[in-house]
Amino acid sequence: MAETLFPGFEGIPFRTNGTAPPNLKSDDPEKKQPIIVQDAKVRIFDLSDPEQLLAYEQVWFRIGRGQYKFSAEERQFLPDLKSWRVLLRYSELYFELPKE
Repeated sequence: MAETLFPGFEGIPFRTNGTAPPNLKSDDPEKKQPIIVQDAKVRIFDLSDPEQLLAYEQVWFRIGRGQYKFSAEERQFLPDLKSWRVLLRYSELYFELPKE
């Protein structure tokens, strides 16, 4: 079954394998409350490419909003392009139900 995303909380989506969001209640036991999980990502951006620059900006926008979590960044200046290449490690955040 494919993963489905639903609106979550504070911009972090809720991810499930179902076709409908689960029926959650605030008085559900702790073991049934959604948890935040992280999907680790590693990406190299060539900032001389407008599409990659936009993608890099979008990742940082989501980091700033708390939807992604920053891990590390390494930058290399490319004199021939007068631009930068950036290695970025980050995590995408999702709410999920805990595994039973």
